[in-house]
Amino acid sequence: MPEISDEELKQFKADQQRAVDLEASKKRLEDENGKFKTRAQDAEGKLSDAEKAKLEAEGNTQALLDTERAEKVKLQDQIKLSNKTTLREKLRNEVSKYAKDAHDVDMIIKVTEHKDLLKLDEELLTVEGTKEYVEKVRETHGYLFSKKRLDVDNKLPKGDDEDFKTEDEKYLSDLRACTTRQQMNDLRRKHGKPVD
Repeated sequence: MPEISDEELKQFKADQQRAVDLEASKKRLEDENGKFKTRAQDAEGKLSDAEKAKLEAEGNTQALLDTERAEKVKLQDQIKLSNKTTLREKLRNEVSKYAKDAHDVDMIIKVTEHKDLLKLDEELLTVEGTKEYVEKVRETHGYLFSKKRLDVDNKLPKGDDEDFKTEDEKYLSDLRACTTRQQMNDLRRKHGKPVD
């Protein structure tokens, strides 16, 4: 193991202490942010309650009704956003399950021509038809997937291994099977190799 100089050791220790200080500072800022966020939400709630109480005391039911409706719309928007995020994550997880050999799951989800196979229910937060969707995308957009699909044991898929050989491997395999010079020359022509 190479030795380091005293100056490099001091620099390393200083860097290490800076990292510890930065981590502590980050933790403190996250804690403060959480406290301020909670305080802001509490203050917003109290202000809203105070406005409602004032409107009730004045007998201004129309303004009170408008305030309640605005809050309801705001809450509905938050719920819709939360549901969309949840549904998007469920879709992503389902696609990941059926497209283990995908280069990028998000790119598969962006394929729009087969979206009719997916059945997304925003109310029940369910996703159906992902297996069929992934199979169709695999057929039409094969470049989004790895060339070799591996099974659970990381072996070549069941079936003919010939499909997964490179051109040179196929050439060598066919060359070994040749028994006459004519067969070798035909094989070389087939693969674009020079003929004697």
